[in-house]
Amino acid sequence: MNPIEVHLRLNHFPIIGLIVLFILFVYAYFFKKKEIITACKIGFIMLSLISIPVYYSGEESEEMLEHKSGYNSEEMAEHEEHAEQAYIAILIMGAVSVISFFFAKNEKIGNRFNAFLVPIGFVVIMLMVITGIHGGKIKHNELNGDTSATILEHEND
Repeated sequence: MNPIEVHLRLNHFPIIGLIVLFILFVYAYFFKKKEIITACKIGFIMLSLISIPVYYSGEESEEMLEHKSGYNSEEMAEHEEHAEQAYIAILIMGAVSVISFFFAKNEKIGNRFNAFLVPIGFVVIMLMVITGIHGGKIKHNELNGDTSATILEHEND
């Protein structure tokens, strides 16, 4: 499997998974559901680990595609900038989740880490969604407002 396939097959997990887990985490945090909070933090750690091959396969994918026609190099650069921010943010979220397990026995400190995960999660979701939107624009001309390519493809069917 080449880096492009790895990137395209894995890139939706951190975005969609994070949205689902974050909603569940916020619910569990406000209703004090400790087991769900723990499960969500494990999920945050797993998603941060999945983001590693997504990020690095994106770097390799860019090298493979940057000189091919039909790919928007401006959007590639824009996607790469946002991806770097999202990558760092999700790694921070995973690290905070790991650290919170060390303080789980101390409820006061553990709750502070859990509270800190709420704004971090919100920021990471925003960064991930923006990154995904720019990633889609690399090849999907219809997302850039250019419907002519899509129309031509359907006329040839």
